[in-house]
Amino acid sequence: MDQESAQEDYTLVFIHNHPSGNAPSPSDLFNAAINIKNVVDNGLMTESQLTNYLTNFASIIVSGDYVYTVTIKNALLFSIMAGEFNKVQARANKQYIDALTSYFINNGIGEPASTSEKQLGGESILIKMYNKMFNLSKQKITDINNNKIVKKDDQGNIIKTDPCTP
Repeated sequence: MDQESAQEDYTLVFIHNHPSGNAPSPSDLFNAAINIKNVVDNGLMTESQLTNYLTNFASIIVSGDYVYTVTIKNALLFSIMAGEFNKVQARANKQYIDALTSYFINNGIGEPASTSEKQLGGESILIKMYNKMFNLSKQKITDINNNKIVKKDDQGNIIKTDPCTP
């Protein structure tokens, strides 16, 4: 078996939790970028290994009663962004928090926001910021085979759809 064949058919997963019940943030989305930058800077990753990493990476976030899965949608765009993410991470997180605060104010959500309000707001902001770069899905921990794709409809509302239903 050649080296490239030996690297196929597996997923690289980064898993962690959000004890406060928040949705994924830009930092969660770019965990892969930080790892990639470190390895690429050391010259230890070939182009085919980078492509394989981007194709098979998933970030799993346990938040409240839900599990989010983040996968990379546009590997080329993501890999370009990965090289700069260390420089913009703080700015991206501030932009996310500011947009989330505005979301709560504009939707009349007071403090403290409920877990479902935090998750819906966070999903909306993250998709608005980075929709072209990643896929987001969500599943209630107690539900079996009920993972839903999280995306925006034509009116900009967050919807959750069954990935197996066209």
